[in-house]
Amino acid sequence: MSIFVPSTPLAPNPETATGRVEMPRGFLWGAATAAFQVEGAGHTDGRTDSIWDTFCRVPGAVVNGDDGEVACDHYHRYRDDVALMRELNLGAYRFSSSWARVRPDGGAVNPAGVAFYDRLVDELLAAEILPWITLYHWDLPQALEEKGGWTNRDTAFRFADYAVSMHEALGDRVGVWTTLNEPWCSAFLGYTAGVHAPGRQSREDGLAAAHHLLLGHGLAVQALRERAPQANLGITLNFTVSDPVDPADPADVDAARRIDGQFNRIFLDPLLRGEYPQDVLDDVAPYGLLDHVRDGDLEIVSTPIDTLGVNYYNGGAVTGHAPAPTEDEAGGTDGGTRPEGVREGEGDDAPVRATSSPYPAADDAHGRSRGLPTTDMGWEVQPEGLTRLLTRCRRTTPGRAAWPCTSPRTARPTPTRWRRTARSTTRTGSPSSTRTCGRRRTRSTPARTCGATSRGRSWTTSSGRSGTRSASGSSGSTTRRRSGPSRPAGAGTRRSRATTSCRPVTARRTTPRADEHRDTAGPRAPPVEAAVAAAPGAAGRDRCARCRAGRNGWGDTGRMTIPSPAPTLDEVAQAAGVSRSTASRAINGGLRVSPEAQAAVDAAVATLGYTPNRAARSLVTRRTDSIALVVPEPDERILTDPFLAGTMRGVSAALVGTDLQLVLLFARPDEKPGRIVRYLRSGHVDGAIVASHHRDDELEDALLATRLPAVFVGRPFHPTPDLLYVDVDNVEGGRLAARRLVDAGCRRVATIAGPQDMTAGVDRLAGWREVLEEAGLPHDAVAVGDFAVSGGAAAMETILAEHPDVDGLFAASDLMAEGAMRVLAQHGRRVPGDVAVVGFDDLATAATSSPPLTTVQNPMIEMVRDATDMLLDLVAHGRADVTSRVLAPRLVERDSV
Repeated sequence: MSIFVPSTPLAPNPETATGRVEMPRGFLWGAATAAFQVEGAGHTDGRTDSIWDTFCRVPGAVVNGDDGEVACDHYHRYRDDVALMRELNLGAYRFSSSWARVRPDGGAVNPAGVAFYDRLVDELLAAEILPWITLYHWDLPQALEEKGGWTNRDTAFRFADYAVSMHEALGDRVGVWTTLNEPWCSAFLGYTAGVHAPGRQSREDGLAAAHHLLLGHGLAVQALRERAPQANLGITLNFTVSDPVDPADPADVDAARRIDGQFNRIFLDPLLRGEYPQDVLDDVAPYGLLDHVRDGDLEIVSTPIDTLGVNYYNGGAVTGHAPAPTEDEAGGTDGGTRPEGVREGEGDDAPVRATSSPYPAADDAHGRSRGLPTTDMGWEVQPEGLTRLLTRCRRTTPGRAAWPCTSPRTARPTPTRWRRTARSTTRTGSPSSTRTCGRRRTRSTPARTCGATSRGRSWTTSSGRSGTRSASGSSGSTTRRRSGPSRPAGAGTRRSRATTSCRPVTARRTTPRADEHRDTAGPRAPPVEAAVAAAPGAAGRDRCARCRAGRNGWGDTGRMTIPSPAPTLDEVAQAAGVSRSTASRAINGGLRVSPEAQAAVDAAVATLGYTPNRAARSLVTRRTDSIALVVPEPDERILTDPFLAGTMRGVSAALVGTDLQLVLLFARPDEKPGRIVRYLRSGHVDGAIVASHHRDDELEDALLATRLPAVFVGRPFHPTPDLLYVDVDNVEGGRLAARRLVDAGCRRVATIAGPQDMTAGVDRLAGWREVLEEAGLPHDAVAVGDFAVSGGAAAMETILAEHPDVDGLFAASDLMAEGAMRVLAQHGRRVPGDVAVVGFDDLATAATSSPPLTTVQNPMIEMVRDATDMLLDLVAHGRADVTSRVLAPRLVERDSV
């Protein structure tokens, strides 16, 4: 169970407070939309009503009664929109699919509806933009709402069916899947507050909807994982940062705890811990949440995911004391709201709808302004809250520190005002309708707040505080509510087209002027924005500031700059005179590509300056094309130990013929393995082979937590079905060595055991001891070494001092045996005349030592080859039928016995 612990607002980070900010390499910028907000085509090609279509018809629910019938007309203009994304150098497009379009009324699949997303994905791939799908962005089919909606448990199972339908259509090209966007809004704004569709106001219904949304998520993840083990699956939650006004006041702390529990932890804990927080259960006990939780539900809900989307708009200061009668309550309610989209100072004649608090059990929690700048939504601009939020997610999430933790949205653009300078010459909403707009008038927050949020994100990522790896912007709509703790849903307007071209009206490709834009007719909705332009105040920039938004980071002016559109794969193929698929194969490893074609593609890449979108490819395939050989030993040991050197050569040889690169990770002198663990947790490699594993190096727990494919060379201390290994039977090897010495007539047999924080050292000692006990011989002549020549020499000195009558010796490695024989010679002891010696490993030095060493063969080459093959199977196919393997040892007779 998670526990709420208030955090303290952070002072500005001097490293990112001013000047240019660089985002980490591989940071993926993108845009995000919601189907109902942008698609339009409300009843085209078989689409039926969603709950938002119905909600828009409720008097006073949406300003002007606007709806999503046309919206941004993305359904018809997706090609133009994708072209705009390409111009903006976006790396990803997170779009949602409309359940009411794909399975109208929640029933059978509608091929015409699915075909739209099929065309959209192909267009995105052709533009080298990562398609990232969200299956549910609040638009439940109205027919399912009439059967109970998300308060009906069956809806969760229908959602899984819908997810499978989408994967059957797009799974061959879409590798990143988000199940739900902001279930808090769906459940509590929709079913408890009455602010969002479907507009219900019931504490009980909101809690039932919350659980069934989580159940639907878990069922969908299980269904998709079964069909695509390598898909990147996740969910996007919206979070707040709840601060007590007075951290020393128990009432304020409890109020902040309630908001945190009923906003953040009520979703995060079931997803990642498989349980609801106990304090939240206590708070909402009167409203029946547990009545909907059946045996096995939370196991389904907590099915492991790959990516957690983090949406952050603002935090809040909360008190447990009611405000004075004349005191404004930040984020409070006057008992009702104006229609969605109406804000302070406008629409005084607009109707007021009665609404409720979205929190089922936080009536005694009251917001307080901290005097920070606010957006027109009334939200405080608080970028440091994002840093605290992501830091908390990383710190408090059990075993998930290596996750790709994305921030699909950070804060809401403020509303804008447009004046028309030329009327449309075509029918409103027509795919060809355009207009030219002048500079807009706005009441938005200064542009610096956009940079502030990006600086907060940069601080978090550059300091290693979170696993954030990508960000998306958002499109908006004209339907917005007046105030509240989270960004509301929106409906596009019947007369609006949100996606905007920043080209001049003329066809020449030049930088557009701020007062010159190509657009469609009708009242404006905010455009599809670049990622950083989605922060507070972004809409306060001049109209084409987003033309300058991109991947290069913020400059000293507070703006972002991007280069000209990068060359595409199609341009590379055209320049090389080959097909697009041949160009792709040549760029990604050269498999099945002729030398002539490879040379032509290489030349085209160099000439055009083409760079593949590795960040997008990594999210789709979850591949880095590299594996790690992890040796938690200092570098001098790696360079001198023949076993470890042979392991490196063996892994490298096993990778010949693949496109995988080998990364060597080893411990620095006097360093604990924390650096290695952090590297593995950060997603830099596709898998790991671990050699020379020690009890306290944390690698077992780290690899279990990250779910990174890994194989140990040598048995781990706590083997489980999820910790695979290849090993020799070291216990039997110890037995073979001891029996050979006993059979040779030795009666005072000593051993130089390997390190007892390694399973090889423990097991070889155990086998030696078993045989001596069976033979009735003493087994107290034991010294421990470190598998090195020097360790064997030191241990032999100890044995001779304590047991001068020794006549037989088993050394747990050939290197230790070599050191021991040098010491025996220095003491005038002949091998084998005075002391018989057996080693372990059968290294090349065993055959050339004086005398040649009898040893137990360790099939190192076979072990390494098997471990590498197992890892490649894990990376390519998942767990499948891969199991651990133990090889048999063999005694190699020479002259030392």
